[in-house]
Amino acid sequence: MEYSVQKVLSLISHIHSVSAEFTNRRLAEKNLISSHGFILFQLARNETMSMTQLA
Repeated sequence: MEYSVQKVLSLISHIHSVSAEFTNRRLAEKNLISSHGFILFQLARNETMSMTQLA
């Protein structure tokens, strides 16, 4: 199997697109959007945060 930078970058791009679609679909099932992901991640790490800290 021959590897080239172009093929590797193409594969990375495809994986990124598919994973983003999957994530967005799962978030939509819970009435969330992708921008909520960062907020949920921060709250999971810190339990409580002010709106200023989240911004």
